[in-house]
Amino acid sequence: YGVHSSGDQPIRCARASLYRYDPDSEELYTTVATELEISEIRHGLDRGITGYVARQREIVNVADPASDPRWNSGVDRATGFQTRNILAAPLVAPSDGSLLGVLQLLNRDDGSFDAVDEELLAAFSHHAAIALDRHPDVQFLLFGYQARIAPHLEQHPPLAERSRIVHT
Repeated sequence: YGVHSSGDQPIRCARASLYRYDPDSEELYTTVATELEISEIRHGLDRGITGYVARQREIVNVADPASDPRWNSGVDRATGFQTRNILAAPLVAPSDGSLLGVLQLLNRDDGSFDAVDEELLAAFSHHAAIALDRHPDVQFLLFGYQARIAPHLEQHPPLAERSRIVHT
């Protein structure tokens, strides 16, 4: 999979997830994810790397999640996926500074995420936040253009086969 903006080399990674923020429950929840074996991941801002990114509103690059105390291994246990590295960025509304969510990339194809990946994700997340702020339902468009964001997607199992929700 690759996440990129026009003219840039993509960040090649195994998975990408868009977490939206629910201010009523103060939780992050997946709305779009590549290759997710379950229907949704949902957790408070006090859990995991994505929770930390949401609270601190800064990009986080974690080369070895298993050794990071912020990491929540429960999702890997529930899905059977093995997270090797993480790059995550907050999505902040430019109109009022409110938290919209977090964009997370997992397992760079050829090693760890680097400073160039961080810059590219910062630019992409800024544009994604503008789109989500203006049109909250645009999340499906951000990940819907599979030819741009995930050019080599395989067929995913029907949602009924991955209907478990993991609350962590």
